[in-house]
Amino acid sequence: MDNNQLRTICEQLIRSERAYLIAPAGYGKTQAISQAVALSDGGKQLVLTHTHAGVQSLRNRLRQLKVPTNNYEVDTIAGWALKLVICYPTTASLSIQIPPKSSEWKHVYNATCHILQQPFMRNVIHASYVGVFVDEYQDCTITQHTLVLELAKILPCRVLGDPLQGIFGFADEPLVDWENDVSNEFAKLPSPTIPMRWINRNERLGKWLAKARDCLCENRAIDLESDEIRWIQYNEDPRDFDDKGRQACYSKVKTPGTVIAIFPT
Repeated sequence: MDNNQLRTICEQLIRSERAYLIAPAGYGKTQAISQAVALSDGGKQLVLTHTHAGVQSLRNRLRQLKVPTNNYEVDTIAGWALKLVICYPTTASLSIQIPPKSSEWKHVYNATCHILQQPFMRNVIHASYVGVFVDEYQDCTITQHTLVLELAKILPCRVLGDPLQGIFGFADEPLVDWENDVSNEFAKLPSPTIPMRWINRNERLGKWLAKARDCLCENRAIDLESDEIRWIQYNEDPRDFDDKGRQACYSKVKTPGTVIAIFPT
């Protein structure tokens, strides 16, 4: 993503009351959040994500940009919700063990929504934050989405993600549906078009991934015969593919951690 495009996206994010941004992997969502926070005029932005690794990544980006630590708070949705329930146990009216069992998290989020609906809490939230960002929104469950909507009633709220990258899911808790849940509540911002992660490493791969993603979104077949695809002929017995196929993939790896291989088992 060039500097002009990135700055435009960040300015749109920080100015928006309710907005969502979709971008493929490696197209600068985390960087956009960090730079949007850096553009904030003052006050603390609440930045939420799903994993501790995601929290660390956001904090590292914000430190690299030298954003003052009193201008942001980064946490997981689960961690932030649990802290609110612990701080207001009477209002939460929830009896659970700490840490909660997997089956109890839905009740934590519902209790958090109840707390956020209280008139006194609007004053608390306004005194604590000036805006909200939520990263990796495709991994939100419906109860987490409802929690974010309660926050969006109080503060400017921007959510970022990619519905094709959803990695979490629970049997009794469906993931948020972008078409029916997100787009009806938030205004869509233009997606970035430059593969930021790949630009100095493998720009062709980044652009090919974006084209492949477009095909999936439009229910079209992915073109595996283009010049970007390099075939490796494999002549072993298919019954031995699990072991020998894996070894064939390993033999093509020159630098650890640079290749992903997908094959049937």
